[in-house]
Amino acid sequence: MDVIENLSQAFHGFMYVCNRYYRIEFMNKHLIERIGHDATGELCYKALQGLDKICPWCPGEKVFRGEIVGLEIKSPKDNRRYYIINAPYYYHFDTVSMISMFIDITEKKLLKESLKDEL
Repeated sequence: MDVIENLSQAFHGFMYVCNRYYRIEFMNKHLIERIGHDATGELCYKALQGLDKICPWCPGEKVFRGEIVGLEIKSPKDNRRYYIINAPYYYHFDTVSMISMFIDITEKKLLKESLKDEL
């Protein structure tokens, strides 16, 4: 995960990698701080969203087939809005995981809505 660790230091958003079984393999320090602990080895949907099953918006199956998927969600855990890029991450030659990088866009969305209301 050396490349991922290096990238995660330059990225000021949240980042994690999970395997096909949705187990977290890596989290950056910003995400660890956000949730309050290092959830490596835990199920991503449980650790990050407090859900008992895969997130309804999760593009995992597409990503594991090689697609890059961007989406915007409102988190049920904290009611904040996030923009997420999910991409396949290949390592160990025959293993594919999903890397998710996301930023909080809540304030941006609120500002956009308030400007729209003023017009």
